[in-house]
Amino acid sequence: MKIEKKILIENMPGLYAVGQTTLDGEPYYIASSEAPDGPVAVIHAETKEIHPIHGGKGGVMGIIPSVRKNTLLSIEEFYLGFNAPGSKIIEIGLEKNNGKWEAASRKVVAEVPYLHRITLLKEADGYFVAAGKLCRKKDFTDDWSSAGLLEMIAYDGENVLGREELKEPIFKHHAMLTEKDGSGDIVYYGGTEGVFRTVRKDGSWETERLLDVPASEIVFTDLDGDGKRELAIVEEFHGDKAVVFKDREGCFERAWEYPMKLGHVLYGGNIAGRCALVSGSREGRRDLSIHYFKNENGEICLSETVTVAEGGGPSQIAVRDLGDRAEILTANYAKGELALYTVSEE
Repeated sequence: MKIEKKILIENMPGLYAVGQTTLDGEPYYIASSEAPDGPVAVIHAETKEIHPIHGGKGGVMGIIPSVRKNTLLSIEEFYLGFNAPGSKIIEIGLEKNNGKWEAASRKVVAEVPYLHRITLLKEADGYFVAAGKLCRKKDFTDDWSSAGLLEMIAYDGENVLGREELKEPIFKHHAMLTEKDGSGDIVYYGGTEGVFRTVRKDGSWETERLLDVPASEIVFTDLDGDGKRELAIVEEFHGDKAVVFKDREGCFERAWEYPMKLGHVLYGGNIAGRCALVSGSREGRRDLSIHYFKNENGEICLSETVTVAEGGGPSQIAVRDLGDRAEILTANYAKGELALYTVSEE
């Protein structure tokens, strides 16, 4: 396997969140900082041209495409040490000026204290921002006395049409995964109480618990090619292991583990033409690794683990599947370095 590294941005303090979007029909990466007044940039996925986006207050935990063309939704004012009583969803409208993308508009979509994760869901009755709250309040950094939850915010790209908190409390709410579906998107999320799946049916949200093991990251995909999807998690909040659970007639059984240290990255999908699990730790070896699997007599077995890099301490990644190769955009938090790893078969 061949791995090539390209550093896109150096010395970006607090580099935390990365993502992907489309601007004027062309693919772009996004990178942002959790530092106060920290920078945001969009990077053309093909040319790698960097466009700094100015004007935000930093503290960015996540940044995703919004409803309208050339707009982004960003979690802002969530600062180091879980300092986030004033966190918000901000919509950034981008326009090109002299060939450079810049923030033409910024507005507060919703104030959501301790907002840690967002995703955009397209349902039969409109768009919803799924907003995952880490908790409700904090009196000090390690105060975990209040539960978080998932809030659904109906948003049409101009106005908030309604807000609804789901009833299931989730302590240390951290994990979030979206599954795109033509009839309505699905959101998976989790925390101390386990892993949940929420779907919209007939104008209401229906939630079921898939797993009662504490989770802070989630992957749900067929890793071993047997036609059934495995459920993979980082166990515990910023936990010390990635765990793959095998589907046994609707019940998930623990099948494989991999040691981590402050586990913060988990991704499942095609990497260089094969389905893989990608894991990343922010402490210890601070590694980013790719795991390939096979199925033997109904059991999932590790086929190969490839270490992409060590020392970076990745906080988030964004993967661009290009068939026989993949680009992994990585926020190397420990170095303040935005790196692009191109993975291909030799």
